[in-house]
Amino acid sequence: VILFNVITGINHTQSQIKALTVFPNPAPEQLLVRWEKQTFGETVLELCDGAGQVVSSIREMIIPGPQQLRISLDDLAAGFYLLRITTDGSTSTLPVIRQ
Repeated sequence: VILFNVITGINHTQSQIKALTVFPNPAPEQLLVRWEKQTFGETVLELCDGAGQVVSSIREMIIPGPQQLRISLDDLAAGFYLLRITTDGSTSTLPVIRQ
């Protein structure tokens, strides 16, 4: 059996999440997340463990402009996590290390 995929094109979509930064990283107790939101709408921030399970989630309606949010890591064990931000159909993911 021979399996193959043919790529016929790449659909580029305009991200609604700009200038995303997370610090400190590695983080001892909390993360500071900053980004630029382009349009009004719901934004979901999820912190996922190495197995992909959501361990923390924040859902808010956010106006356009610069954003800043602190996320407590007090209840999380030291290790590797992924911070996933979804808004207006766009998703950005950043690695995070909890010390």
